Amino acid sequence: MLTAKSTMKHKSMILLLLAAPFFVNAMQSVFQKSYEDHLNESLTLLEQGSDLTPVAIFNSMPTTTQEAETFYALDYGDRSKTFRKLNRLIQEKALEGHVEILGRFITMSQFVDGYFAEAYFDDIEAWAMKNSEDFCRLISSLPPEQVRRLPSLQEALCL
Repeated sequence: MLTAKSTMKHKSMILLLLAAPFFVNAMQSVFQKSYEDHLNESLTLLEQGSDLTPVAIFNSMPTTTQEAETFYALDYGDRSKTFRKLNRLIQEKALEGHVEILGRFITMSQFVDGYFAEAYFDDIEAWAMKNSEDFCRLISSLPPEQVRRLPSLQEALCL
């Protein structure tokens, strides 16, 4: 038999279940770090002389135009020396064959510009020439819009 107390408990449970997705989303947004947070954390660790984990390196790599602007703007500020160290570390880990970092490094082709672009494309080309099978497998798995600046290399090695 339902009592007023058990009915109230039942209604509270239903409300809790209905509200759960909202609270989960709210908590995720509170605990998820932004790109800038990841980037600043990596830069701070490097400034303190600490090593970065592959995950920290991966999370420091831009995936959008806005993130790329934030990333490359660091070369012109107070943290330019640390930025260059991070950028060098990204290149090293990518070209050593860390698959996740390499995939994201390849997709950075859509953002590189200026003097970064020349060194970037030279590095990608040199790695791809030595590792053409891996390059072709990796580039074919990436969205075409993210590798649109690499067609000549892809055509030369993968077709």
